[in-house]
Amino acid sequence: MITMALVLTVVAVILSAVTARSLMVGRHRLRHLEAQLAAVRSRIRKSDQDAIEADNKRRALEQSVEGGATAVEVIHRAISETTFSVIDRLATSERIRAGSQQAREVHDETARGVYRTIRVANKQIHSLAEALRNSSNKND
Repeated sequence: MITMALVLTVVAVILSAVTARSLMVGRHRLRHLEAQLAAVRSRIRKSDQDAIEADNKRRALEQSVEGGATAVEVIHRAISETTFSVIDRLATSERIRAGSQQAREVHDETARGVYRTIRVANKQIHSLAEALRNSSNKND
Protein backbone atom coordinates (compact mmCIF):
# COMPACT_ATOMS: atom_id res chain seq x y z
CA MET A 1 0.00 0.00 0.00
CA ILE A 2 2.83 2.35 0.85
CA THR A 3 4.49 1.50 -2.45
CA MET A 4 1.32 2.35 -4.32
CA ALA A 5 1.02 5.62 -2.41
CA LEU A 6 4.66 6.37 -3.14
CA VAL A 7 4.17 5.61 -6.85
CA LEU A 8 1.08 7.80 -6.95
CA THR A 9 2.94 10.58 -5.17
CA VAL A 10 5.84 10.34 -7.62
CA VAL A 11 3.43 10.34 -10.57
CA ALA A 12 1.61 13.35 -9.07
CA VAL A 13 4.90 15.21 -8.62
CA ILE A 14 5.97 14.38 -12.18
CA LEU A 15 2.60 15.47 -13.56
CA SER A 16 2.78 18.65 -11.50
CA ALA A 17 6.26 19.37 -12.85
CA VAL A 18 5.15 18.70 -16.44
CA THR A 19 2.07 20.89 -15.91
CA ALA A 20 4.17 23.67 -14.39
CA ARG A 21 6.62 23.47 -17.29
CA SER A 22 3.78 23.54 -19.83
CA LEU A 23 2.31 26.52 -18.03
CA MET A 24 5.65 28.36 -18.16
CA VAL A 25 6.07 27.59 -21.86
CA GLY A 26 2.49 28.70 -22.52
CA ARG A 27 3.02 31.96 -20.62
CA HIS A 28 6.26 32.59 -22.52
CA ARG A 29 4.48 32.00 -25.85
CA LEU A 30 1.63 34.24 -24.73
CA ARG A 31 4.05 37.06 -23.82
CA HIS A 32 5.76 36.62 -27.20
CA LEU A 33 2.41 36.75 -29.04
CA GLU A 34 1.33 39.80 -27.03
CA ALA A 35 4.59 41.55 -27.96
CA GLN A 36 4.02 40.70 -31.64
CA LEU A 37 0.44 41.96 -31.39
CA ALA A 38 1.63 45.20 -29.79
CA ALA A 39 4.19 45.66 -32.59
CA VAL A 40 1.53 45.08 -35.26
CA ARG A 41 -0.86 47.50 -33.55
CA SER A 42 1.93 50.06 -33.36
CA ARG A 43 2.64 49.72 -37.10
CA ILE A 44 -1.06 50.06 -37.85
CA ARG A 45 -1.32 53.19 -35.67
CA LYS A 46 1.76 54.65 -37.39
CA SER A 47 0.30 53.88 -40.79
CA ASP A 48 -3.01 55.48 -39.79
CA GLN A 49 -1.19 58.53 -38.44
CA ASP A 50 0.89 58.78 -41.63
CA ALA A 51 -2.30 58.65 -43.70
CA ILE A 52 -3.91 61.37 -41.57
CA GLU A 53 -0.78 63.52 -41.84
CA ALA A 54 -0.65 63.06 -45.62
CA ASP A 55 -4.33 63.94 -45.91
CA ASN A 56 -3.82 67.05 -43.75
CA LYS A 57 -0.87 68.10 -45.93
CA ARG A 58 -2.92 67.51 -49.08
CA ARG A 59 -5.78 69.64 -47.72
CA ALA A 60 -3.39 72.38 -46.59
CA LEU A 61 -1.74 72.44 -50.00
CA GLU A 62 -5.10 72.57 -51.76
CA GLN A 63 -6.23 75.43 -49.52
CA SER A 64 -2.91 77.23 -50.04
CA VAL A 65 -3.24 77.09 -53.81
CA GLU A 66 -6.88 78.22 -53.57
CA GLY A 67 -5.99 81.07 -51.21
CA GLY A 68 -2.97 82.06 -53.29
CA ALA A 69 -5.03 82.11 -56.48
CA THR A 70 -7.67 84.24 -54.78
CA ALA A 71 -5.08 86.69 -53.43
CA VAL A 72 -3.38 87.02 -56.83
CA GLU A 73 -6.76 87.41 -58.53
CA VAL A 74 -7.79 90.23 -56.16
CA ILE A 75 -4.50 92.07 -56.72
CA HIS A 76 -4.70 91.45 -60.48
CA ARG A 77 -8.24 92.85 -60.56
CA ALA A 78 -7.20 95.94 -58.59
CA ILE A 79 -4.26 96.59 -60.92
CA SER A 80 -6.32 96.07 -64.08
CA GLU A 81 -9.17 98.19 -62.70
CA THR A 82 -6.72 100.99 -61.93
CA THR A 83 -5.07 100.69 -65.34
CA PHE A 84 -8.31 100.70 -67.31
CA SER A 85 -9.70 103.57 -65.20
CA VAL A 86 -6.61 105.67 -65.95
CA ILE A 87 -6.94 104.90 -69.66
CA ASP A 88 -10.61 105.88 -69.56
CA ARG A 89 -9.82 109.19 -67.79
CA LEU A 90 -6.95 110.05 -70.11
CA ALA A 91 -8.70 108.99 -73.30
CA THR A 92 -9.00 111.87 -75.73
CA SER A 93 -11.81 110.37 -77.80
CA GLU A 94 -14.83 108.16 -77.51
CA ARG A 95 -13.16 105.72 -79.88
CA ILE A 96 -10.28 105.22 -77.43
CA ARG A 97 -12.73 104.76 -74.53
CA ALA A 98 -14.71 102.20 -76.55
CA GLY A 99 -11.50 100.34 -77.42
CA SER A 100 -10.45 100.43 -73.78
CA GLN A 101 -13.85 99.10 -72.70
CA GLN A 102 -13.61 96.27 -75.24
CA ALA A 103 -10.06 95.44 -74.11
CA ARG A 104 -11.22 95.48 -70.48
CA GLU A 105 -14.05 93.03 -71.21
CA VAL A 106 -11.70 90.65 -73.05
CA HIS A 107 -9.09 91.00 -70.31
CA ASP A 108 -11.58 90.42 -67.48
CA GLU A 109 -13.17 87.39 -69.16
CA THR A 110 -9.74 85.91 -69.89
CA ALA A 111 -8.57 86.53 -66.32
CA ARG A 112 -11.74 84.94 -64.88
CA GLY A 113 -11.14 81.92 -67.12
CA VAL A 114 -7.52 81.61 -66.03
CA TYR A 115 -8.35 81.75 -62.31
CA ARG A 116 -11.29 79.37 -62.78
CA THR A 117 -8.96 76.95 -64.56
CA ILE A 118 -6.41 77.18 -61.74
CA ARG A 119 -9.11 76.36 -59.18
CA VAL A 120 -10.53 73.47 -61.19
CA ALA A 121 -7.06 72.05 -61.85
CA ASN A 122 -6.21 72.39 -58.15
CA LYS A 123 -9.34 70.46 -57.13
CA GLN A 124 -8.78 67.80 -59.80
CA ILE A 125 -5.13 67.28 -58.86
CA HIS A 126 -6.03 66.82 -55.21
CA SER A 127 -8.98 64.56 -56.04
CA LEU A 128 -6.63 62.43 -58.12
CA ALA A 129 -4.07 62.34 -55.30
CA GLU A 130 -6.78 61.23 -52.87
CA ALA A 131 -8.03 58.57 -55.27
CA LEU A 132 -4.49 57.24 -55.71
CA ARG A 133 -3.97 57.18 -51.95
CA ASN A 134 -7.28 55.35 -51.43
CA SER A 135 -6.36 52.90 -54.18
CA SER A 136 -2.98 52.33 -52.56
CA ASN A 137 -4.65 51.70 -49.19
CA LYS A 138 -6.96 49.08 -50.71
CA ASN A 139 -3.96 47.25 -52.18
CA ASP A 140 -2.13 47.14 -48.83
